[in-house]
Amino acid sequence: MIHNIAIKIVDSLSKYGSAQKNRDVYIYGTECFISETIGNFLLFGIALPLHQGWPVFIWLISFLSIRIHLGGYHAPYHWLCLVISTFVGISSIFFNWIWSSISGYSILVLFFCDAYILFTKAVIHNNHPMTQEKLRRERFLLLINTFLINTIVLASLLTQKNWYPPILSGIFCSVVMSIIAKFQKQTRQ
Repeated sequence: MIHNIAIKIVDSLSKYGSAQKNRDVYIYGTECFISETIGNFLLFGIALPLHQGWPVFIWLISFLSIRIHLGGYHAPYHWLCLVISTFVGISSIFFNWIWSSISGYSILVLFFCDAYILFTKAVIHNNHPMTQEKLRRERFLLLINTFLINTIVLASLLTQKNWYPPILSGIFCSVVMSIIAKFQKQTRQ
């Protein structure tokens, strides 16, 4: 269904440009956009009645700013991606409660996540090969984002703001998705 909608959108837009050359790429990108939009609506549709809209929004920014550059597990189907993404987003609400409950020890979780990010290589998906230059750029952006997020965490802790749990949940979920992908890659070899 998403694929058919994406085809119609790309065909409609290609009337005004030269999308025919990279049609499959545009269709795939449109599929991803539609899937992510549905997933975000679903996630916020669950979070808002639980009064977790802001924490989920903060989590989403934290999660995506790390995951985009760190890589991680990718579902083979859009529907499975939607299910997993929504589950991970909803689980962040639970993790927020854990980080708040063990606030003194949760800094250790942040330390271990940062260490993982610092000492690991990005997960490269088979369908998206990267040149060494692109890998270096992604690594650089990952380290910058990690530094910026940790600066926000420090500011949050110093000012007693409640941003810390959803930010930590975003970092934690990104690292877990990366570990799952690396484990999956090793078991296939």
